[in-house]
Formats: sequence, C-alpha cells, structure tokens
Amino acid sequence: YKEPAGQYQLSFTRPHSSGDVKKHISSTSLSPLLEIRIWPTLLEKAWARLYSTYERIERGTVIDCLSDLTGSVSLLLIYGEPASKGAPSISLDVDNSLFWETIQHAVQSEFIVVAEIRAEKKAKFEEHGLNSNYAFSVLNAINSKNTEKYIQIRNPWSIIKPGSDISEKSKRIVERLAQETELGILFDENTIFFSLEEFKEYFEN
Repeated sequence: YKEPAGQYQLSFTRPHSSGDVKKHISSTSLSPLLEIRIWPTLLEKAWARLYSTYERIERGTVIDCLSDLTGSVSLLLIYGEPASKGAPSISLDVDNSLFWETIQHAVQSEFIVVAEIRAEKKAKFEEHGLNSNYAFSVLNAINSKNTEKYIQIRNPWSIIKPGSDISEKSKRIVERLAQETELGILFDENTIFFSLEEFKEYFEN
C-alpha cells in the first residue's frame, strides 16, 4: 500500500503460534519497481498461498483465474458444450451473431478477453511456431467493409514461423484492413489476425 508521504510499504503476514508476525519494508526506491515490475509477482504469490502451493495454480481455466484475480463475474463463451463449474455461459452454436456482438462490446469496453486453444488443435497450432500452452488475449474484433469479421490476438510468448499458413493469412488480413479502414494497423509478429471462422476453429472458448 502507499503511504501518505508517497512511499510504498510492503506488508508480509505469516501465521505464527503466538499470533501473526508482520514484516514491513518501506523504501522510496521501491516505488518505481512496485509500479512497473513487482506487483504481478506479489499477486501471483498471494494467489499461490490461497491454494497452498504454486503447483495448484499451474493448471486450470481462464475463467477461474479471472474470477480469482479480479473479483469480478466472468462470462464464458462456448461452442455448444455445457459450461463447467456453473460459470455464466452463452452457447455459440445457436447464435453466432450474439458471440460477435459480445466480443465487440467486451473489447470496446476494455474488458479482459482471453481465448483458450482447443485441445485437438494444439499440435497444429505448434506447427506454426506458436505455443499452445497459454491462453491468448483478444485485442480487437473488427468488421471490414465487405462484412468480413476478424479477431486480433496477442502473441507474446513465441515467434510465429515465417511463411506459415497462419502468418501469411494474418499478413493478408492486415493488408486488407489497412486499405479498408483507418485504424493504422501494421503487421506485427506479436499479434495475429484470424477470420472469425478460423478463430472458432482454433479456439475453444
């Protein structure tokens, strides 16, 4: 937490037989580090302590993670299968337009939107030089002038294989959007564009 003087103070609490033992660290030098680098690590540590071990937070679903770390209700968009653990869900097989409207609304509202890869598509995904063990942030959902629908995801963990099918299709989509929109979109290996149908092919929910 931040003290009135502008310094940050870290407070660690560890259970003790005679009560909680608290250790405080206060330093002006911590301020820039906390703002930039330290808080994700502290949040991960607190989350691991909640489940008693780091091993128990290595696997799971995005919706469980978002619910725990944001404290907010998360919505699971699925392709015709029942949602697990009672999560609020929308079946996409019934209404594809509802899925698109929901994604666009979420992106425009700056909500956290994340896509998980289908288990049966992981090997094919990795053939393109991509890492299938992560969920991918959805950055944008764009309508082109010819009514085509495209979804942009962030790819921070791996470099896409040059000349791969996904890479080449993403380049063509970027070129098309550059001509048809004024969004100033440029090709970048750290982001990938999919058509809506290909997005549904690779991503499960």
